[in-house]
Amino acid sequence: MVILAGLGLAALAGLALGAARTASSQTPAPQAPMPMPEAPSKGTKELAKELVAYGERSRFVTSKRIPVAARMSPDMYGLTFHVLTPLQDSVGIITPSSLFYVATHRGSFVPEINPSEHRLMIHGMVDRPLVFTMDELKRLPSVSRIHFIECLGNRAQARHKTVQDTHGLTSNAEWTGVPLSLLLKEVGVQKDAARLLGLKPTTLNEMIKRHSIVLPRDRERRALKEIDTATAAAAAAAKTTSA
Repeated sequence: MVILAGLGLAALAGLALGAARTASSQTPAPQAPMPMPEAPSKGTKELAKELVAYGERSRFVTSKRIPVAARMSPDMYGLTFHVLTPLQDSVGIITPSSLFYVATHRGSFVPEINPSEHRLMIHGMVDRPLVFTMDELKRLPSVSRIHFIECLGNRAQARHKTVQDTHGLTSNAEWTGVPLSLLLKEVGVQKDAARLLGLKPTTLNEMIKRHSIVLPRDRERRALKEIDTATAAAAAAAKTTSA
């Protein structure tokens, strides 16, 4: 905190004049005026109402993601491939969710997940196969941790001009959720269980049928039966919730 007291008008004028100089007592070089972004087209009252409900970034902030030069995103079918984070504009260590990188080799549509319908099913070589709703997960103890993730595709090439081009497949965020260890204790993982797969139910079923190495052969049939039972239970629970 800086406190000014007992200064006359001449001293204040001197301070004002000194403020026009840098710390090295040199007058800064003149800079070109910053172009003014276009004003929003919405009415003032309508825009103010929206900002009260949910804020948005300043119109002077223009950071944006870009697709990799080798692949257009979205493509002619609406699929998104690799999209780069503007690291050169970052301030601090947290990447805004809207600027987080995307990496998918075969292209994808960003899924729209309805929290009220989403289910987490844990089954297989466990004592108590369980299905969790999002509300149930939110009632469990959660932790927050800061981690960055990076795609193996980051690399520098002669045509790259910015750190977004070379390392844009890197982002950092604060992640909050229920520790997996707590959920595994809830279901009671059996001592012979050696692998964990996080897949859609149909994909998991196909994986187990094709690759018996995923589970011991003598328990493969039981695992498939538990998958069918748990899937049916999840469907019944969803119907009961929506009723």
